[in-house]
Amino acid sequence: MEDSWFHGLVVKIKCPSFDFRPFYSLILNHLKNASANRTSKKSTPRKNTKCSRKCQQFEIPIRTYDIDVFRRLIQFVHSGSVSITMETVVGILCGAVQFGFKDLEKACLEMVQRGISRGFTEILINTAKVYSQHKSASELLSKFRGEGYDIANR
Repeated sequence: MEDSWFHGLVVKIKCPSFDFRPFYSLILNHLKNASANRTSKKSTPRKNTKCSRKCQQFEIPIRTYDIDVFRRLIQFVHSGSVSITMETVVGILCGAVQFGFKDLEKACLEMVQRGISRGFTEILINTAKVYSQHKSASELLSKFRGEGYDIANR
């Protein structure tokens, strides 16, 4: 997977059905760290406590997600809906678990069940291997092992 960088902006997000605390925490921690670094570099306090332009902008390294999967997660955050395929369902499931999107997690689990019942296990196993560093993908691989699927040779 390639490394990709997304620039985050501090925005007020108001949507009752989603829990944006993980993103809010990420932004808040960045601002606190930037503020702490700024005050530690200056020995005299400044009257203007506004963040510099560099403080207002930060980068989130996306190393554990395929760029298409992460775009779909951002689309879900933005619009509340996302198209999920058998090739992306495991990655989106991992993102939903990591960022706390319970509705999306439930939808992904239902799609995984439909995929298993319709014979898409090979695709699911292969994508679960890609995301094996995530707990939900590891649990999915364990489930396949428990059901007698040959994980190693796929």
